[in-house]
Amino acid sequence: MLIVLGDVAVRLRAFEEGDRNYILATWKRSAAEALPHSIKGQPVTPMLFRHIDELVGPTRIVVACSAALESAIFGWACVDDETPWWVYVAHEFRGHKLASHLIGFAASKGTGKEHAA
Repeated sequence: MLIVLGDVAVRLRAFEEGDRNYILATWKRSAAEALPHSIKGQPVTPMLFRHIDELVGPTRIVVACSAALESAIFGWACVDDETPWWVYVAHEFRGHKLASHLIGFAASKGTGKEHAA
């Protein structure tokens, strides 16, 4: 599915194995920045990173990338059924509703057609 954000053509597509390292790196970095480092004196990061590693396989991940170069990823969303686990959008694409497009595309199960509940 193609969308246009400003003057940039963006392709929404399903996860490909080559996306894994980028998705894991951005997810772990943004989660570590957003969440507390410890709870009741116990470090959160190792447990959180294991959970993220486990989610990348069985969940549905959709990617927003350059229409001209699919390896240039602008954002992604990880969902399970209709529940988003995490949505990441690169700084330069924030404020352009890319996260909403990703969640909608994920809800359509990657078909680009409106999801019927």
